[in-house]
Amino acid sequence: MDHFLDDQQQKLLADALQETPPVSIRIHPLKKFFPENEKQVSWCSLGYYLSERPVFTRDPLFHAGCYYPQEASSMFLYHVLSEILPENPVRILDLCAAPGGKTTLAATLLRENDLLIANEIERPRCSVLRENVLKYGDPRVYVTNNAPENFSALEGFFDIIIVDAPCSGEGMIRKDPRALEEWSETNVRTCTVRQHDILQKIWPALKEGGVLVYSTCTYNTDENEKQIENWISNHSAENIELNVPDEWNITKTKAGDVSCYRFFPHKTRGEGFFLSALRKTETCNDHYIRKKDMVSPTREKEIAEWVLPQWQKFLIRNGDSIVLQTHSTEIVRLKKHLRFALESYPVAVKKGKDIIPQPEFAMNIALNPDAFQSLELGQDEALRFLKTEDISTQGKPGWNLITYKQTPLGWIKQLQQRSNNYFPKEWKIRMEL
Repeated sequence: MDHFLDDQQQKLLADALQETPPVSIRIHPLKKFFPENEKQVSWCSLGYYLSERPVFTRDPLFHAGCYYPQEASSMFLYHVLSEILPENPVRILDLCAAPGGKTTLAATLLRENDLLIANEIERPRCSVLRENVLKYGDPRVYVTNNAPENFSALEGFFDIIIVDAPCSGEGMIRKDPRALEEWSETNVRTCTVRQHDILQKIWPALKEGGVLVYSTCTYNTDENEKQIENWISNHSAENIELNVPDEWNITKTKAGDVSCYRFFPHKTRGEGFFLSALRKTETCNDHYIRKKDMVSPTREKEIAEWVLPQWQKFLIRNGDSIVLQTHSTEIVRLKKHLRFALESYPVAVKKGKDIIPQPEFAMNIALNPDAFQSLELGQDEALRFLKTEDISTQGKPGWNLITYKQTPLGWIKQLQQRSNNYFPKEWKIRMEL
């Protein structure tokens, strides 16, 4: 870090690390939430700084996936992907994806035929990732639970691979004091070795001409510039120089011919962050030729009406379940090598003559809310619903789509004297309100 900052700059950085970190969120472009009078994050049109940190758990719109609390510096990925996305459909892998910030950010840029795989190696973290992806609700995003080496058999499959690498976390010291307590030179060396190992194992899955986006939330050059410079020196890869306006105050660094981008808290409004992008130049085979999805849409007209027209062709009957699955052909191939935590999006289950809407479907962008009778709740009642408690039995008989500020949260079934709450127990609010 000394290489990039003179004595005065280092003092300014030290002073900035004593300040309260800024709070920022990124909104869902297809859900009804727009912050009022909040400053936009320069490098992400969906990102906003908040004037103070709210208790997100008390806001039903947070649970509905209308926005995601995300550190502003890491939203730089939005600008990077906007610059590197080709015109043709792409397959994207977010390798170290939990808890889901960069996955849902990448999802905001997906086009009609794009595919995004979000992976997490640790099962508990993968469950959190799965929940956040389901609440974001884009059927083009899938979740896997695999080690990096599991992807090496998918030679040349991905157009873009995002590696937000496990690191020593020096850039999070202001936000999380534990980062300083856990820091050591030994940990830096361990992270450097681990990062190189991850790159080595995932590199074969990147197609020729594909882009690898490497990032960390740490300051030292061993995990950043030196890691990238070493990789380019020993592999067929070239650095990508990004268009970054000067007024953003992002620090552009050089390691040989390698351009890298750093965020320092005394210069940019955010935490410490590093990013560099590489293009693969070596020849590799793509054994997974793109084919048009061959799916058998369900014939249940009533269920089809639950789904917006552009998504109806992806409805599939699987036993008694109706699910949404885009890219079915590719998912079948990927399942030969990968363990999926989310391979389709639940829509409904048929039990005899009953059709039961699935809880997760309420938050999906494919939902057609006009197909249902809805029950609008105020904040207190909405929070009771999210705690899976009983709410006022004011719904019409049958299934009611629960909404808060016209935003879907889930379902109740209104019976004669009571209503049944169908919000997922594993997602319920547990804190006292």
